[in-house]
Amino acid sequence: MKRDNSALIVEDSPILGPMIADMLEILGHDTTIVEGEQEAIANIRDREFSLLICDIKLGEGGSGLAVAAEARKRQPEARVIVVSGNDEPPDLPGGVSYLAKPFTLKQLGLVVGMG
Repeated sequence: MKRDNSALIVEDSPILGPMIADMLEILGHDTTIVEGEQEAIANIRDREFSLLICDIKLGEGGSGLAVAAEARKRQPEARVIVVSGNDEPPDLPGGVSYLAKPFTLKQLGLVVGMG
């Protein structure tokens, strides 16, 4: 299956979502930003993405880990990365990477596999 450089960003912060999008666009990705768990899962079901970056804690009790698990199930070829302000990564679903916030463009590029 041919994959493009589309990235889905799931981030409920109106500042961090666009910042991550800017970084990914520098790395050559086309980005879509959504804020919540249900909107993210709907996007994962409707479109293919080569990359998903998701905050672990989402507004209204949303779970970034649930989004990551759904992405791994529905789009196993996609790169899935969860981000959090915690230094200690949680137990992650198989095939999911972790990146602690704040991160630099170089750190993001390395985790995405483009740095």
